[in-house]
Amino acid sequence: LILQPATMPFCSGRLSLLLLSFITLCSTASAYTPSSKVSRRAFFSSVSSKALTVAVTESILLYPKEAFGATDASVTQSIKVTPVAHTFVTSNGKVKPLRENDATRFLTNARVVFLFYGENSDELSGQVLALTKQRKDGQGPGVTPGNIKVALGSDADGGFFSKAASQNGLEAAKSQLDPKSVAKLASGLGGGDVLIVSPQKSGGTASDARLVAECASAANLEVGGAKSGGVISLLLNGPRAPNSDLKVVEAGLETSTILWYDV
Repeated sequence: LILQPATMPFCSGRLSLLLLSFITLCSTASAYTPSSKVSRRAFFSSVSSKALTVAVTESILLYPKEAFGATDASVTQSIKVTPVAHTFVTSNGKVKPLRENDATRFLTNARVVFLFYGENSDELSGQVLALTKQRKDGQGPGVTPGNIKVALGSDADGGFFSKAASQNGLEAAKSQLDPKSVAKLASGLGGGDVLIVSPQKSGGTASDARLVAECASAANLEVGGAKSGGVISLLLNGPRAPNSDLKVVEAGLETSTILWYDV
């Protein structure tokens, strides 16, 4: 059987060549008469391997996304909040419960902490700031000695946070909250100091992650809380069960390192 590309109008030129290559290999297999069962198995193994190689190569060239799936990974998770479990940590695409005391340790050891919020979190942001200062002042195991400073944006976004900073005796600086402005403030920090950025409305997992990454790049710092001195983010009152699921990973980017909910 011989097929010409003209007889396959539904195929592109490259796909026609793929089919013709496959048919030729199969035709050769049908015509071959090996002298033993062992050589027959070896022959068909070779033919199958060649046909698969041709098919995979053509798939990559013709339809990379259709053949192997889109690269923009997305993972969702239902976050159940209780009086005991209301702080969480994100690691390797999963969110796990974390003790409140350990959550503040992440914040004290970072260089820059961006605060994002989902639902109204005015009071919660003040509580987090006070608890983080207590943990920083008390030091203890795993806490980097130093001071906490805050970057304040507009009163509309951080009025309550600004008041909380003042009540806790924290040094504050008015600033734009874009990545370059925050990076500039971070460059003036002393050893062991951490800059906590006034709460901003979350733009979603991917948007928040990009902002954090841009700041880290501008400040020549690492993203994440695996090591001290990096740039991390904290999501206040993000999506929770049963109302909605959290996008732990969106477009290949992870949600905030720490999640904190009021109860």
